[in-house]
Amino acid sequence: MSQSSNKNDSRGLDSGGLAAAGASAASIYPKAKEPLGMNRLFSLSYPVKRGIARVALLALGAGFEYLSRHCDKLKEEISGWEEGRIFALSILSQGPSVTMKKENGAIRCVGEDLKNAEIVFYFKNIDSALMLFAGFIGAHTASAQHRTIVHGDIGIAMEALRAMNIVQSYLYPGLVLKKTFKRAPKMSFGEKILKAKLMLVLLPGIAAAARR
Repeated sequence: MSQSSNKNDSRGLDSGGLAAAGASAASIYPKAKEPLGMNRLFSLSYPVKRGIARVALLALGAGFEYLSRHCDKLKEEISGWEEGRIFALSILSQGPSVTMKKENGAIRCVGEDLKNAEIVFYFKNIDSALMLFAGFIGAHTASAQHRTIVHGDIGIAMEALRAMNIVQSYLYPGLVLKKTFKRAPKMSFGEKILKAKLMLVLLPGIAAAARR
């Protein structure tokens, strides 16, 4: 970097330079509009937010269980995973959480205990988690905006993330997928039928997962 560049950059160290830089940045990068309904979601009380997040996590667990037995894409994705692999999602600092384990070639939702999880995806706060669960942002956006923390081997985490993307493509309606995925997945007729079947078994699956 040239000396003149250094001199120009040093202007940001005094209050005048910071003010000028802030005004310039504001004009170049205007504040993005928040998605409709996000403020209403954020204004909910913490217990309500926590309840919504818990149901969403249990729905993900129930989706994993059903699709790992019936969806060819997911079965192929997890075929190379070792038996007994455990991964989880949790929200800092007080949960909720959901933990999943590969058993007999499929994925089973085993509850909320994180002790034995090799990989844990932590949302930094409840609002960041709800933005993903409500379909305002996708997993790649949450990661890019540093709303999540990964604990464990990054390679294994990426494998789990690919599997989660498959499950989310079946849990979300098409309009949401267009917003949350870089490229919305196209489903065959058979995959659409599978998605409909998942919706029919999802509520009993959530109830079963909640009892574990």
